Amino acid sequence: MFFGQQFATSLFTLPRWQKRLLMLASDLVLLPLAVWLSFCLRFGSWHPPLNDGVWLMLASPLLTLPIIMGAGLYRAVIRFIGNHTLTTVFYSLTLSSVLLAVTAALFDWQGIPRSIYPIYWGVAFLLVGGSRYLMLRYHQSLRHKPDRIGVAIYGAGQSGTQLAIALENLPEYRVVAYLDDNPRLHKSIIHGVSVHSRETLPKLLEKHDIQQILLAMPSATQAQRSEIVRYLEPMDVHVRTIPGLNELVSGQHSIAELGQSH
Repeated sequence: MFFGQQFATSLFTLPRWQKRLLMLASDLVLLPLAVWLSFCLRFGSWHPPLNDGVWLMLASPLLTLPIIMGAGLYRAVIRFIGNHTLTTVFYSLTLSSVLLAVTAALFDWQGIPRSIYPIYWGVAFLLVGGSRYLMLRYHQSLRHKPDRIGVAIYGAGQSGTQLAIALENLPEYRVVAYLDDNPRLHKSIIHGVSVHSRETLPKLLEKHDIQQILLAMPSATQAQRSEIVRYLEPMDVHVRTIPGLNELVSGQHSIAELGQSH
C-alpha cells in the first residue's frame, strides 16, 4: 500500500510533458475499452458479437485523440480540472461519436447496432472524464494533510475561486469549503470544493476543523461586510478579509498576508 501511494504521488512530480503523455496513453486504452463495454451493455454479455466492431475499437482513438488534442484537454493542469474540462470532454466525445457513426456507414461495417453510438458516448464520458476527476480528487487528498490550516472562503465568485487556486500553492492552508449567500450556488462544486450556505457553518466547523474564514467579497459594501462579521463573531473561528484581485495584481497586497483579522 505504501509503495503504491508513493508511486502515485511521484506521478504528480513528473514534468508536464510526461503527464500529458501518460494521459494520452490512458485515453488510448480507455477509448477502445469504451467501445467494447458498449457492446457488452448492448448485448448483455461479456462476450458480445463484435463483428466489424473490432474496426470501431481501432477507429475510436484514431478519431477521438486528435479532437481532444485540438480542444487543449492535454494541456489542462490536473489540480485545476473543473467544469470547463468536463465540458470539453462532453463536446469532444459528442463529435467523436458522430464521426464514428459516419465512418462506419462509409465503410459499410456490419453488425454494429445504431444504439452502440449513444452507449459508447456515455461509457467514454465516464471513463475519460471520470479518470481525470479521480486524479483531481486524489491530488487534493494528498495536499489536504491534517496539519494544514483548514479554511473556508466566504464568497464563491471570481475572487473566491481565484483565492482558492492561489492557496493550493501555499503549504500551510487547505480550502475545505466555500460559503455564499446566493442559494443558486449552494451544493455546487468549484474546483473540487463544495459551496454551502452560511447556516451550515456550525456543522462544517466541527466536521472539517475549519480554523479560518476568508472573506473574498471585494464588491460587497461595508454594511454587508459588517453584517457578515457580526454573524460570524459568536463562532470559534478567525475571520480575515482578503484584498481584491486588483490590489493583488498591482502588488499592494499578497495572498501570503491574508488580509487583516477581525
